[in-house]
Amino acid sequence: MLHTTAFRHTVSYRLAAGAVAACAAIALAACGSDKADESDAASSSPTAAAQDEETSRAPSSRTSRYEMVASYEDATTPEALAGKQLMEDTQLLEQLAETVNTYLELPRDVDVVGRECGVPNAFWNERDHTISMCYEYTALFVDLFTEDGDRQPAESALNETIATFFHELGHAVISLYDLPATGREEDAADQLSAVILLFERDPELQAIILDDAQAFSILAERQMLGEVVFADEHSLNAQRKFNVLCWIYGSDPNSYDDLVGPDALPEERAERCPAEYDQIERAWYRLMMPHLKEQ
Repeated sequence: MLHTTAFRHTVSYRLAAGAVAACAAIALAACGSDKADESDAASSSPTAAAQDEETSRAPSSRTSRYEMVASYEDATTPEALAGKQLMEDTQLLEQLAETVNTYLELPRDVDVVGRECGVPNAFWNERDHTISMCYEYTALFVDLFTEDGDRQPAESALNETIATFFHELGHAVISLYDLPATGREEDAADQLSAVILLFERDPELQAIILDDAQAFSILAERQMLGEVVFADEHSLNAQRKFNVLCWIYGSDPNSYDDLVGPDALPEERAERCPAEYDQIERAWYRLMMPHLKEQ
């Protein structure tokens, strides 16, 4: 099981600081910029236009009056009790809420609730502005990682829970900030989770998303491909596995060349992964920049 101090570092959510530093260090185009409209260019200087664009993307300096609040509901079944204990022992939800409150300017209060759901799941509810993290989900992955031969199944299950929280945070920010999602929202949420965990090239954060890829691999082996599965809003678990592997590799090809091969990420996909990861990273930073707190 993770120690609390180490776990606090592991879930350090440094999206804001990383995004600000990146945009300050590299050209505006690298963070995603539009060409000025001709009519705008005629009425303002290039310098003023650039300043206006920077201002529109700058993180907020306000202190939010809203926050994410963590709580745990009671549990009754053995699975739910096991998941609840693991979450509470590591202060999982408190730390995730703390990182969100540190970096995001929330437009309203948001709850992240550990609860017994009756099924292993996690979900965002836009009606009551709540992210539910089901105890059964964490407990299930302790069992699945154990069956898979993982040496630290509880730690891997927590890592998968963290990655899933950031996926649900993707749904939350799309709803809260009315962000565009031109493709499937489930894919966009997977992308945000990956960007959060990969941007800093932090080995401990990368370990979380590696466990996320392994979780999808385990689920893919158990997924029955009936017609109803193809109608689901989520990509197939095998597809999600390869997407995550692609983004991991694309974020740092030199460090993750071992992910490419006949039994892993196909070379044909791997060739496009650096550009694919760069695209989603720039897109998410551009969308999130106006909603980040100044650090």
